[in-house]
Amino acid sequence: MAGSRSVKIAVGVLAAVILVVIAGVVGVFVFSGSIIKTTVETLGPKMTQSEVKLAGVDLSLTSGEGRLTGLSVGNPKGFTTPSAMKLGEIAVKVDTSTITKDTIVIKDVLIRAPEITYEYASSGDNITAIRKNVDSYVGRSPAAQADKKGATPAEKKAAADEGGKKLIIENLRIQDGKVTASAMGQQVNTGLPAIQLKDIGKQKNGATPAEVVE
Repeated sequence: MAGSRSVKIAVGVLAAVILVVIAGVVGVFVFSGSIIKTTVETLGPKMTQSEVKLAGVDLSLTSGEGRLTGLSVGNPKGFTTPSAMKLGEIAVKVDTSTITKDTIVIKDVLIRAPEITYEYASSGDNITAIRKNVDSYVGRSPAAQADKKGATPAEKKAAADEGGKKLIIENLRIQDGKVTASAMGQQVNTGLPAIQLKDIGKQKNGATPAEVVE
């Protein structure tokens, strides 16, 4: 049941979750305080339309390294499995010299032991539902509207006022993942292949959040 198309959708949802985490990490360096947990648990539900929880945060402001544990993404309405996604550990390293610049460089993102649960129901599957929610949220942002052909001056100004920060992710790795498909009370398990992406946004000297998710 968990074919290559489903894995691609899962990776897309993972990208959105990673972006939420990065937003929290960057927020700490810019504003300080316990903003990671607040950002993840506030922005995450808005993007996914499901409960998002983060258990622990360990961050070094001097080295730019952060470790987050116990991140879980629940299911939208209409699904019954306990969660759509659990991430054992997320390790992030930020180039702190770029925090005050227009383009922030994330040197490394490592996702360990993600567990993705597909639940198939009469209305479709939960992962596709979350992906549509994320796409809808990102598509409503001023930056996304300004990227459309024929954007009005007002839309372009709104995009400029949105925050202006862009991202470069030099190295993104996903390891030891597992996918579970659930339908009609039965489950099938399979491994998620190791994934590595390099230099996201580098060619354009920085990517908007919408471009990072894409």
